[in-house]
Amino acid sequence: MSIKGTLEGFLDSLYAKWPPEPGQLLGRVIQTQRPELGVILAIDRQDSVRLLLAPVSVSDETKDLPSHAGLRTNVVEWAVAGRPPQSYIDVCCDAPRGSPLRRPFLSFCEDVVQHLGSSTDSPQTALHRILVRWRRFWAPERNREVSLEWIKGLYGELIVLRHLVPSGAREAVAAWVGPVDPHRDFVGHRIGLEVKTAAARPAVVRIHSLQQLDPAGLDDLLLVLVLVEEVADGIALDGLVRELDTNLETNLDAHEEFLERLFQAGYRRECEDQYATRRFRVEAVVAYSVDNAFPSITSGSFVRPLDRRVLAVEYALEISGIDPVRAENFTRTLSRMLHHTSP
Repeated sequence: MSIKGTLEGFLDSLYAKWPPEPGQLLGRVIQTQRPELGVILAIDRQDSVRLLLAPVSVSDETKDLPSHAGLRTNVVEWAVAGRPPQSYIDVCCDAPRGSPLRRPFLSFCEDVVQHLGSSTDSPQTALHRILVRWRRFWAPERNREVSLEWIKGLYGELIVLRHLVPSGAREAVAAWVGPVDPHRDFVGHRIGLEVKTAAARPAVVRIHSLQQLDPAGLDDLLLVLVLVEEVADGIALDGLVRELDTNLETNLDAHEEFLERLFQAGYRRECEDQYATRRFRVEAVVAYSVDNAFPSITSGSFVRPLDRRVLAVEYALEISGIDPVRAENFTRTLSRMLHHTSP
């Protein structure tokens, strides 16, 4: 059973009774499939959020407990949530209400609880494992500015990834090379996808290099246009990430690679409050075959080679008057990209 997205509600119920008495915590037990564990979400009088984990092994008292930027981890005895005094691994995040770290810390806690419920790991082992997954998302970039263009670009790539994951999570994430390849967003078995996100009609997209729409070295190259509309009740980038996070969590290798790609794309958990302000509804996903008849500029478009002093070429492309790839052909091409099936 997934608990993704539930801990904010737990926290709201605790705030209805806040503040606790001095030196005490307000806490609520989180039920898992392992009744021998004690897992509690708590808040203190200073408005810090804590995840309490029990039992504590003897070695936990002397061994260095995992910690990370923004997190404090200790072994502390608490009497909380109506339970008698007991030693807990106390994971504390000094993130009062309104802090950009509050939401990512709750997501981190949900991952720890989810892992404990689906494994036989001890609380400390589970904590170590989840911190490894999250290590890069706690990088100190508190004032990082996020552009709408960047949000829409990553949003489109994740919409395509969400479409691919049911056909093979490991293959889909492996094909997502956009964060590390300046010219392609998805590549597999000599099939390439260049993803563009647009809201205007007709769609106008930016092409950032001569190689982006150059099919050289590929059997097929598709321009995939994700058409979106910004709406108040749409899905924000962070919501899309959480959805993929949930869908991939049972495939450890794919999940780890997905988190790594997100970091390489510039996604930061502490910026999720900024991401959440822009919400979109996907109106259509349309694919176009980039062949000799497609309107593009590549190095082969010039009568003579470009002067070496021309360091970059960018252009705007209006997507109009171009026949899209039929849906069934698009599906077959994606299958070939992931599984090297026959055309």
